[in-house]
Amino acid sequence: AHPDKYHLPERRALRQVLLSTDKRGSRTLADATAALTALTKGADPAKLGDPSMLPVALPLTTQESVAGLFGAEFATQVFAHDGSSWFGPVASPYGQHIVSIISVEPARAVQLSEAIDNVRADWVEARRNEARDEFHARLRKRYSIRIEWPEPWTNLPATPNPTPKTKPIPEVGE
Repeated sequence: AHPDKYHLPERRALRQVLLSTDKRGSRTLADATAALTALTKGADPAKLGDPSMLPVALPLTTQESVAGLFGAEFATQVFAHDGSSWFGPVASPYGQHIVSIISVEPARAVQLSEAIDNVRADWVEARRNEARDEFHARLRKRYSIRIEWPEPWTNLPATPNPTPKTKPIPEVGE
């Protein structure tokens, strides 16, 4: 009933060379530009850049996961790039990066067989929420609820919403 909820986002595998702002200061951007030139001429990426705890390469990864490692602006630029050769510099909180897209797996809809466990879990959660809402509605018919707020909240409503609905738990990143 809701195929738009069940899809695989685009994923990209990438390699990056970091030129650290902490180590290079005001030279970072100029050094990154020079590194890009060297890489496009065939230089060894392992001999360029600065060591860090960041991964040098990522397997097929979603934009959300890349953003978690390198920041949202970095991920946006990486996922907007056409994927050809080295490009950059791309800024992150760590400095400037030169990036190469290794492979791209386009976003796609999934077959029911691939999403059946998620569909089942969502269906169970929806039934549970409906049962909870029906139970609360029955309670509201039997009882009158009046809230006596302490100071300084006396301006809040004295009665709750008469027909609240259980809200779904948001997904990570929503």
